[in-house]
Amino acid sequence: MNPMQKRMWRGIAVILALGLVALSGCAQYQYLKDNPVDPARIAASDAANTKYNAIRFESFGPYMEQIYGYVLYGDAEILTDGGPVFKLGKMSLNEVRSDYEKTRLSTGWYKASPPIIREVYWNNQVFAYIVSDYMLDVGLWEDLDASKEANKLMLRLYYKDRRVLDRDSGGGNERDGGGR
Repeated sequence: MNPMQKRMWRGIAVILALGLVALSGCAQYQYLKDNPVDPARIAASDAANTKYNAIRFESFGPYMEQIYGYVLYGDAEILTDGGPVFKLGKMSLNEVRSDYEKTRLSTGWYKASPPIIREVYWNNQVFAYIVSDYMLDVGLWEDLDASKEANKLMLRLYYKDRRVLDRDSGGGNERDGGGR
């Protein structure tokens, strides 16, 4: 290897090392693993009637109908950068499933899916439940810096409406050209 190539490789090594240092400073969130559960199994369990802190969140945007979901969680604070979030007090999974149906019918959103229920794990234990329509991508993240500062568990709720305006009722369907 000639001297020029050695300098080039050293330069690349320095850039990679600086990049790794920069990336390690950005890792302030930890994704909380979740698993879908069988609604019939969860409805028959003790968890279905246990009261948790509950919030309802809704998508926002150009659609006539907004999609909504719920998070039931233990002793923590939920932060979000998204749209509307409503604190509902203490609710059980069965109460949330009823509220989902009531809200769906009162808002006139008849295309809603049956609620998808997911268990969320923190410290290898079920800590929360996410209940939402299948057209919402929902995730909970632990905000490590905020948790350390507040000396309690701080969670970040992220969700995204998966509908595509021209494809899923926002202006036509795929058969007629997507309303374009």
